[in-house]
Amino acid sequence: MRLLMLLLSALCAGAAPSNSDYPISSSSALQLVSRKSSRCEFPAGWQGQWFLMGFTGEISINRSSMSSKGDCVEQKSDKSADKFLIIDRSMNCRQCIVAIAQPHANIIQYKEGECEPLDDENFVGRSFKDLCDTITGNSELFTMFRLHAAPEACPFGGRFSFTYEQGSVRCQNPVSHAESCVRDSEMMLHYRSCPDQTEERKVRLECLAHWRDGEKQYLVGHIFHHNHLASSYDESFRCFLYKETANGVQLSQSADASCKAVNSPTEGPLTLAMTRVSDPQPECIFPSWLTDRATWQDMAGTQRYVFTPAKTSFQILTVNQTSEKHQVRQEATCMNRDSPDAPSSSWFRVVTLVARGCEKGFRCYNWLRRADQIVQVQEGEISRSEELACSEEFLNNRTAWTTLIAQNTQSIACPFPGQYLVSTPRDFAAQWPPRGYQRCSQMTKVTIGCQRHSAVQMQAHPVDDDCPTAPEDTNPMHFACHGHWMENQIGYFVATETRSTRKHCFTYQMDSSGFVSLSSIPNQCPTPTSLSTVDLFNVTEFTECAAAYSSGWRIFPVSCIWLISITMLLRFHRA
Repeated sequence: MRLLMLLLSALCAGAAPSNSDYPISSSSALQLVSRKSSRCEFPAGWQGQWFLMGFTGEISINRSSMSSKGDCVEQKSDKSADKFLIIDRSMNCRQCIVAIAQPHANIIQYKEGECEPLDDENFVGRSFKDLCDTITGNSELFTMFRLHAAPEACPFGGRFSFTYEQGSVRCQNPVSHAESCVRDSEMMLHYRSCPDQTEERKVRLECLAHWRDGEKQYLVGHIFHHNHLASSYDESFRCFLYKETANGVQLSQSADASCKAVNSPTEGPLTLAMTRVSDPQPECIFPSWLTDRATWQDMAGTQRYVFTPAKTSFQILTVNQTSEKHQVRQEATCMNRDSPDAPSSSWFRVVTLVARGCEKGFRCYNWLRRADQIVQVQEGEISRSEELACSEEFLNNRTAWTTLIAQNTQSIACPFPGQYLVSTPRDFAAQWPPRGYQRCSQMTKVTIGCQRHSAVQMQAHPVDDDCPTAPEDTNPMHFACHGHWMENQIGYFVATETRSTRKHCFTYQMDSSGFVSLSSIPNQCPTPTSLSTVDLFNVTEFTECAAAYSSGWRIFPVSCIWLISITMLLRFHRA
């Protein structure tokens, strides 16, 4: 008996053969889900949300389960493919999935065998190996597309003319057109209609993935029809086979959200023969006072204008102030200098060829040099005609001006130096001075170019003897000046609030009765007409800066200010 027990112990301690090499019963198969799932993991690149044509809803894949299939209980890998044994609890079956090497992070391709039922408790099914051997080279190849994937640059771009063939209809006249959008991940295709055969349509292609499989080059993307919103992923996902030729691209497109019916760039449900068209060449350059600074930004910090080293074009970037990320909103190429002045003058009018999103056209710009670090730009509407772009229809006196500041600007001397005591505006008092001063600080002390020739300071000034602390303890607002100019007897200077980096535009003027007014507006510079709507606030005291500061540039002589009744106008907008 003792010998028998030793023999049994030796047999139990020996290496047991793998379950995958032997038939498996249905009860054993279901037990494998909990017992062996830790031994089976899908590739890390599979995890996420996916779309598969024919499956309703999103497919979710985590480390060991796939919502459309079930739980992975065993896996094997070899040089050609990864194999997974899947048990589907909902269908009470098991099957083998053979994954082709993942061609792209946004693509999964696989083949699958039949899902062998596990209905009978006494049923003994085939082994893992046998289940996988039922998958052959002729088995259907399934392609899953990653959802919510970031688009990528299309494998070809530029401008094209093309003819297309859809079903039995070949449309060669009139010729259709395609063009890259501002984002290199998008392309707009304008299909012209063939009389009584096809309809004219505009389709935007967004590229999500491209890869090579031997001699074949694949592209997967979303298509969006103009004036038609896709109601499902089945309508938007499409697969393409393409081949770049000596003068263009040959392209075939699937009819549905799969790669099944595309076998050749020249054969398929929809094929395009695309011929490259030369891009319009720049016909002028921008003046050096614009391009030497290279990058300009609006006062709110939400847009940047970036000129190319060739001085022939610029991009407008939309900036996320929180993340500092940006995206290209528009590209503009200099096509026709419309202003008669010499390029070195302070005014430059130009017609540009613009690309905004997937829209192309001509746009007129007026550029004004206000100071070394400050320019203003007026942007017209997009015109289909280069000749009409600068006409009253597309750009006129009602078109707004945008003030731009050079990036990495330096501080300069502020104009109109002095110290002013002024009534605090009601809307300003609601947000400043700090807590403890609201009840007694009806006055604000404004100091321009005194402590430092490039600085402006605004400080609450208490008027009651029972105020809690001295004025110097009220955490004043500080600004740094960047440039100034005159227009129609109104002076302007732009300054940055040093604590928040917010830009303010200060304006000052003297009217016919001898009153001086000053305004401060964040994020924009007003026009002379808009200044007439601002309320006046009386200045109760003016003090001239020390001689070192008072000798600088000013608009009005200090002696004049002492002789006249001065009012000071302050206007603040909440951020």
